[in-house]
Amino acid sequence: MILSSFQRFRKPLTQLHFVGLGLAIINAGVTAIWSFSLTTPIELGLELFVAISGLILCFAHLRPIRPPFYYFMFYGIAAALSLISLIFKGVFVFFLFLILFPLLPNEVEFQQDGIVIETPVQGVMARCCEYVVKEEQMGIFVQELGTFETEGQLNMESVKVRREDGKVQLNYRLEGEVEDREQSFSLN
Repeated sequence: MILSSFQRFRKPLTQLHFVGLGLAIINAGVTAIWSFSLTTPIELGLELFVAISGLILCFAHLRPIRPPFYYFMFYGIAAALSLISLIFKGVFVFFLFLILFPLLPNEVEFQQDGIVIETPVQGVMARCCEYVVKEEQMGIFVQELGTFETEGQLNMESVKVRREDGKVQLNYRLEGEVEDREQSFSLN
């Protein structure tokens, strides 16, 4: 009964899934080449839509088993491995991390006047304190201005952003320090 109700929505959902997948791939390619992408919430929503619609379509394509099922089966296997990882922990958590790593968004640490400072998701063994500075454009896009590393955590309350002469001037203090530090990024 439930499977038959899936059949009515299978074709439009399949089309939307592949449109979403195409947009996610284009966004990833544009980000890799030009450091220009969708904002983090939109990007995360798009990736979650692709993953959830793929899981739903895995069940919708169960009968009759045709070639699209083999593609959507990946989403079912990923969901099963995630569930096993949550139940048994240990080594399976590693699999969960591998499956979900592309979906994890950067954490927004600071946002002011269209400038966003994020900490990128780098994995369990990542070194400390790398920050990515981005500029919001048209509300749905961001352009990466650059990255910088510090010896400690930024005190986000001390961060000040100034725009002058086609540059973004970033003044900040590290946690527990008194002196200000400075970074400069050019606007393209």
